[in-house]
This record gives sequence, C-alpha cells and structure tokens, in this order.
Amino acid sequence: MKIFAIFALVLILCGCRSTRSERIAAESDFHKHSNQLYSAYLEADTNGARSALLNMIRLDEAAQKLSPSVQFTSLMRGYCWLYALEMRAGSKDLAELYFAKARYWMIRKLELSGESDLEISTRLKTFTGEKCIVDVDSWDKGASKGRGAHYIQVIR
Repeated sequence: MKIFAIFALVLILCGCRSTRSERIAAESDFHKHSNQLYSAYLEADTNGARSALLNMIRLDEAAQKLSPSVQFTSLMRGYCWLYALEMRAGSKDLAELYFAKARYWMIRKLELSGESDLEISTRLKTFTGEKCIVDVDSWDKGASKGRGAHYIQVIR
C-alpha cells in the first residue's frame, strides 16, 4: 500500500510538472508570436497596423493554454490599440465597438482577480476612451524608443 501511495504521488508530481511545462512553453510561444505582431503593428501604415492587431487578437482568442489573466489582459490591450487606431483613422463607430470590447475584457480580468461589482464599477469610471489612447501611446512609445506607432505619422 505504501509503495502504491509513493507511486501515485510521483505520477501526480510528474503530471503537474508536465502541465506546468506545457503552460510555460505555450506562454513562451504566445509571447514570441505576439511580440512579432506588435512589432509589425508599430512599423506599419494604418492598414498594416490594423491587420497586425486583428491577428494579435485572433492569437489571443486561440490561446487555450494561457492563464486567463494573461489572456484577458492581452485581449483588453489589443482592443485598446484598435480603439486608438480607429479613432485616429476616423472610424468612430468601429472605434466605439472596440472600446466596448476592451471594457468587457477589463471587467473579466477584474472579476477573475476577485474584485466586487462595486469595485469594478468604480474602476470603469476612470477607464475612458481618452485614458485608453494615453495608455496606448505610452505602451507604443515605450516599445519604440519614444517614436510611437508609425501609422500615426501616416495619418497626420
């Protein structure tokens, strides 16, 4: 009986490591592809940037082995980027749809972290379209040594 218990424990631990290793490999692969798409977005004109962001969102949605927190954050940011791009491109209706999706993924992430509906409601009051654009510009400038996304210069 004692040998069976030790054997069962070894199998469980090996299984946990295997699952953990799979998750780490999946996250590494995800981040590699996501970073490639983000780099393409930063360097592209408006249509290329839009295409890279839509592909990034498809990647986020298909990422079955990511932790929900990583996936929800990535989706929220992807929709923030699309919101900013479409606002700047003059597609206000599409931009508003993307902002609603960004809010949705922010809500899901906050729920996952255990925040109450009241806390989420309070946080959403500060998550505005203007704040979204400020965040996007900050992320882009941080990733591009201060240049920001190329499509902005193309639009201007």
